[in-house]
Amino acid sequence: NPTVGGGWRYYWNQDPDNSAAQWGAIGMLAAEQIFGLQSPLWVKDLNRIWTEYSKWTQGQGYGYNVSGPPSASTTPAAMVQLAWIGATTNDPMWQHGEKWIAQNWTVITNSNDFYQYYAIAKALRLAKPEPVVRLALTGQDWYFDPTNGLARILIDRQDQTNGGWTASGLVTDPQYVTSWAVIILSETIFREKPVAVISVDTNTVLSGQSVTFD
Repeated sequence: NPTVGGGWRYYWNQDPDNSAAQWGAIGMLAAEQIFGLQSPLWVKDLNRIWTEYSKWTQGQGYGYNVSGPPSASTTPAAMVQLAWIGATTNDPMWQHGEKWIAQNWTVITNSNDFYQYYAIAKALRLAKPEPVVRLALTGQDWYFDPTNGLARILIDRQDQTNGGWTASGLVTDPQYVTSWAVIILSETIFREKPVAVISVDTNTVLSGQSVTFD
């Protein structure tokens, strides 16, 4: 659909939705940043059309599979896609999402919705040309604020008996929720690719001698 653009959803040839499309985008970002695998430009061009289409026209933020209303799941999910297609923090489309997060920060942090928290951490850490430390609209340090930064919130809500987390909202399975909390607290999204290191038991050998590798 040339009006809607392109993204991901659950079945073939459907119009995209931002919640699903963020996972395709973050997979492509990891492929590019860690393994050097580039996506075709036309795929990104179609995805930009989609994110533009999903903008909430009555305010800030991005909707689910239409133009709004926005949520703390769909807005950062659209921003993950914007990071993938190369939009910077100066791009009006990026600012359209970040402003909504800033305006609704207290509601978001009170929600205990880890699906939203993880989406926000992905978006702000993957921002270009560099990760967002403070939300431009309010100056909020979204991660390290000692009162309602995401790190403080996650640490305060950790279950001290088993080390895990429980959540409200779209996803409540403790395994998912705890995994997302750990990733958020690790301050990174992608893990660097492993580098093989091979050492030998000697630096000099004669022809025909055996060499032992570790």
